[in-house]
Amino acid sequence: MRATLTLAAVVVTSAMAGAAGLPVTITVDPATALEGVGPVSPMMVGVNLPVHTDPETVARSAVTPPGTNGNWEALRPLNIGLVRQWINAPECGLHDLDLPRDAPEDDAAFAQWLRAQLAPDAANWAAFDRYMHGITALGEDVRIMLNEPVPPVWLGPFRWHDRHAGELIELASGEVVDYQAFVDWAGLDRNRIGDVARFERLRVRFALYLELLAAHVLADPVLRAHATMITLGNETDSGGEFVQNSVRWRMWVYGAEANARFEAGQPARPIDEGTLQQLYLAMHAGVRAADPDGRISLGGPETSWSHNQFDRDARFWYLDWFIDGVNGVAGIGRENLDLLTWHNYGFDYDYGHAAQQLFEAYGRPTFLTEYNATAAGHGMNFMQRGAQTVAKVVIELAETPGAAGAAFFKASGGGFGLILNRDVTWRTGAYFALKAIREQIVAGRPVRCVVSGEGADAIECLAVRRDDGATVLLLCNLTDETTRVALRVPGDGPLRITSIELPIARERNDYRNVTEEEIAHSLLPAGPAEPSIALAPHGVAVVAR
Repeated sequence: MRATLTLAAVVVTSAMAGAAGLPVTITVDPATALEGVGPVSPMMVGVNLPVHTDPETVARSAVTPPGTNGNWEALRPLNIGLVRQWINAPECGLHDLDLPRDAPEDDAAFAQWLRAQLAPDAANWAAFDRYMHGITALGEDVRIMLNEPVPPVWLGPFRWHDRHAGELIELASGEVVDYQAFVDWAGLDRNRIGDVARFERLRVRFALYLELLAAHVLADPVLRAHATMITLGNETDSGGEFVQNSVRWRMWVYGAEANARFEAGQPARPIDEGTLQQLYLAMHAGVRAADPDGRISLGGPETSWSHNQFDRDARFWYLDWFIDGVNGVAGIGRENLDLLTWHNYGFDYDYGHAAQQLFEAYGRPTFLTEYNATAAGHGMNFMQRGAQTVAKVVIELAETPGAAGAAFFKASGGGFGLILNRDVTWRTGAYFALKAIREQIVAGRPVRCVVSGEGADAIECLAVRRDDGATVLLLCNLTDETTRVALRVPGDGPLRITSIELPIARERNDYRNVTEEEIAHSLLPAGPAEPSIALAPHGVAVVAR
């Protein structure tokens, strides 16, 4: 039998009950803005669009144009601010681009040929434009972060035969070959540079590809306004997807010796020869060749959980290596880094502290480009904690200078998506939490609020002052117990409270749709008494006056 959990049951108490015995009190001072923190960014309402490998999943989960599979219609009401899109996803049409099979092998001739194939107005961009324009139509504030984790195989003498099986066609012979043929052609050896001359050829071609991509984005007024960031790799510190396909997911950045070091209790330091740095610098050079004014910001690598990043000296060992260089490997240099990206899973970790540490260490805006409710995003706690995790992230990042945005993993496809695709498009508590934040919290300026009393550590609260004069609170209960909260919010008029309900997932596939009708709305009258609410286990509420 399915049990349900009310994420934010609202209880109105009498004046006497409100004045006595309440363990937690939230006091708001709307006149005192937090120093150094601007309005809550639209990009804190962000999602990842998934990468797919098989046609069935693409058809079911990709955010294709309206009327295709319901995903576009489901995401549009969120008015999303940040979309992280993987360029090698088939729906983008670039890595699977069916270029003519007459690419010359000579480097100079190849460059001339590729410029013709990917000129700004070339027909080969049609699928990319169609898909990206669909994303931009999700909201007026959408900013797309293009994630380029791997070079396309057509930078070499190959085309895909069967992408899902990792099989290529070698153009010279017409024979089907394993993906390893591309790795060998690129001069790689387990992400080390095995053949310098071959790797240099890949690097130069990769830079040209990024130059043409940036030039196309800048030539399209719609894309120029929305596709404003580009980043390299994915979780490059924990087995980065520099060379990847659907079968051979990862080639370890720091080699097989990393496991032995980890088991010995030592930090797993990179041992490669700067492969990722060289590709980042190639990407940087390519983008800057097309866009010297820097309107398309370059991200850093997609690092993994920042609290696992520290060595024994409490330094970011991976980022120090990548940016500043260590052990004889040159870093990219801070002058070549515009922004930082990191991932964070694990419900109880302090997202704001991670953003603050990264900003203080490197002085660059930080984007949390993946987060979810549990350590891997798959656990049974996802359903009841999804909305709470969204609220917790926004609360912590909104008060952190340098925290630029956050994207929930992921929008659709599979049992840990923001939208759960089975036979229909399903909406979760996280969906409605993002929707409420976008509608009431975004663009509000954080103001001072104090959570006091017994059990104060169980409640997180963000108070903002909107331009229309309204004071809005975002609350979440971090415990598995009901917590009663008294509210002291100066001003006239009643407190309007929105709560979110969703089911507990008892089994892996125990999901159901959360409908708009299940979102509770309550009105507490103004008066001398302190209004109070009861936040249910892992509760979330939005309170406005």
